[in-house]
Amino acid sequence: MRNHKRLLIVLTILVMLFTSIPLAADAAKTYTGTINANNVIMYSAASTTSKTVLTLKKGVKVEVSALTGNFYKATYNKKTGYIQKTKVSLPSASAKALAAAEVTTVKNDPKMNGITKISQIAVPKTTKKGNSGKYVLALQQALKIKGYYKPPINSKFDNATVDAVKAYQKAVKLTQTGEADYATIKKLFGKDAANATTVKTDPKMNGITKISQITVPTTTRKGNTGKNVLALQQALKIKGLYHPAINSRFDDATVAAVKAFQKASKLTQTGQADFATIKKLFGKDAANFKPTPSPTPKKTATPKKTATPTPKKTATPTPKKTATPTPKKTATPTPKKTATPTPKKTATPTPKKTATPTPKKTATPAVSSNGTENLDWFSAGKSIFKAGATFQVKDVGSGKVWNCKRLYAGNHLDAEPLTASDTAIMKSAYGGTINYVRRPVLVKYNGHVYAGSMYGEPHGDYSIQDNNFDGQFCIHFTGSTTSSTKVVDAAHQAAIQKALKASW
Repeated sequence: MRNHKRLLIVLTILVMLFTSIPLAADAAKTYTGTINANNVIMYSAASTTSKTVLTLKKGVKVEVSALTGNFYKATYNKKTGYIQKTKVSLPSASAKALAAAEVTTVKNDPKMNGITKISQIAVPKTTKKGNSGKYVLALQQALKIKGYYKPPINSKFDNATVDAVKAYQKAVKLTQTGEADYATIKKLFGKDAANATTVKTDPKMNGITKISQITVPTTTRKGNTGKNVLALQQALKIKGLYHPAINSRFDDATVAAVKAFQKASKLTQTGQADFATIKKLFGKDAANFKPTPSPTPKKTATPKKTATPTPKKTATPTPKKTATPTPKKTATPTPKKTATPTPKKTATPTPKKTATPTPKKTATPAVSSNGTENLDWFSAGKSIFKAGATFQVKDVGSGKVWNCKRLYAGNHLDAEPLTASDTAIMKSAYGGTINYVRRPVLVKYNGHVYAGSMYGEPHGDYSIQDNNFDGQFCIHFTGSTTSSTKVVDAAHQAAIQKALKASW
């Protein structure tokens, strides 16, 4: 009985052993490849500097079990080593399967160079898909140490690197951008990226440490440059949201920093430094903010009091005492005639004539012999250009023509280029750089051509967001005045006289 039990136990063990063999075989699946050149070397490691295991002839069949970088791990005649993958021909399906399963570790990846800790890696700059080189190499090394980057390190920010970065960002609860941005580098390496600056280290901070020390800028958006963007970046750096070196350019990094601030402040994430964003960031309205004036309520005329006529008192006649007459002979009195009163004639009032007001005449612009009109701004111009009106401007000197939109019509005409293309044409009229130089122009609107003068420097408010023009520019006509001094500018008026001699 005992012998039977022992036999059953032995048989059970043997069955378990034999049934486990196919599983092991599946785990180490191999693919048959063919050596495609003569004298192909099988190396002891995935490197041409390692020892030679054997030399193979063209046409020899080998069993490939793994891909490691540029080498296949293969077996021939019970000897296993590494063969350069260009020397082995495999069916495309087999090659794809091996590539998908390719994995290296901190120990066997040759690009790790013996590094086992992230502290041994120089902190890289920020990188993203499409980048390559030493900064991507450092990123992949760190991700491999963390266990997120599986393939052999190749120093290329490819899809595998994007996936590894996203997996790491998800694990540490960062926004899954797939880019090695400032927040990701700081979290992964424990230090700021190599291209990051701080309030203390950035030379453009000029010793500023508080937002209250910065002059409140105008509104800005992507593509803008200059002092207003500089002020914005300084404030965002103080807030810890703008990490690159300050460059006074509203670039992608600035857009990202603005969006981060807007998100933290529960503002609409436009990526533009609009009025609400400037107010929240600086605690004051933007330099180009113009409050909407409250309308003055009209006075209501107080109705005249109507005098209530006082009723006349009616005298009550006092009755006379009647004496009792002594009976005498009474003569019969002759009755007196009662005069009938003649009614007074009531005069009928003559109605007053109401004067009909004479309508004011609108001044008609004087027309020169070439068809160009001299428009007096205050008598006619302000009423001609309605709110939102679009018109064409022709630069007399260059002949360039572009489209514009009316923004305001106050002391003069404030306008904006209609599109980014119109802004480019306007810039070309100035020789590539817009400035405050007065230039004679013709303004074509509703079939009329008016002589004017402009200076193109963008300033103040704007309503068009995508025309690459940061503000408005001014167009003057005869008699118009400047905004600040409210005087008729002689240089503008001289330019208008030149424009009168030109034709469209």
